[in-house]
Amino acid sequence: MPKALEAQYMFWDLTVFRFAGLYLDVAKKLAAGQQLPRTALSLVVRGLNRIFTGMLVQNQDELVLATSGSYSQSKRSPLLDELISVPRAAGEEVSLVADDFGGFGVSVRLVRGNDIPLVTLSLSPTRFEFLGRVAEGALPSSFSLECHEDLLAFKARLLRETENRRRLDGDDQASEGELVLRFIELGNDGRATPRRVMVRA
Repeated sequence: MPKALEAQYMFWDLTVFRFAGLYLDVAKKLAAGQQLPRTALSLVVRGLNRIFTGMLVQNQDELVLATSGSYSQSKRSPLLDELISVPRAAGEEVSLVADDFGGFGVSVRLVRGNDIPLVTLSLSPTRFEFLGRVAEGALPSSFSLECHEDLLAFKARLLRETENRRRLDGDDQASEGELVLRFIELGNDGRATPRRVMVRA
């Protein structure tokens, strides 16, 4: 097929890797220091949010880090741990960064400075494809169980670092005799918001 006709005929839709064109575009522009297509980070964040929560979350401007309360690799995680801003705000940021092998990964910053290291995950073409399909509504385990497990391990690392951040901020001390739980609620638009429930001992 002539290269000029690839976009017209949706060349990558004829392959297993439907998001490969976007992956190559992101890798090329990162290497050249150019602005990335906005759809790329939104796609990654939406895919991560759906894996992290087990729900059809539509949030694209924040990472919805959730837990089941006892086991971080549960399929559904209704308890909100943190909402992490995607655009840079108050020391938080989620971004796509180039790696040393011509590809790229997703990087999560939780604080200003170096008190807590960046939490990063390399995005191979297979992982990127996986996130793209989940972002479009596919069930995580239907494409790649290995990718699903890799991303749940990434979630577990993020949970550890948000716990470290609360410890540094002194926010890990619960009020005596009460516990506040934040459950995830989905609006009609699919946006996740927290609902606070206070449990008294």
